[in-house]
Amino acid sequence: MIQVSASHARCFHPTDGVPAPDALSVSALTHVVFDVSYRDAKNRCLFDIPETRDELFKTVLGAPLVIEGLKAGKIHVVLF
Repeated sequence: MIQVSASHARCFHPTDGVPAPDALSVSALTHVVFDVSYRDAKNRCLFDIPETRDELFKTVLGAPLVIEGLKAGKIHVVLF
């Protein structure tokens, strides 16, 4: 498990270096992008691998705030 301290988790605006406090929060999320064009050695994409697919639907797309954003049209899912 990777742990990130609060001081390392802050994002900074690229032009002025000022911390963007909501950059990592769901309130700032507008798009969830999945690269389904990548294929592994067994020619499986992101959604073909059961462990990956299940975790994406449970933890990413299944998060209550993400579901609310999707229903409200504030968050869009992009597949490429």
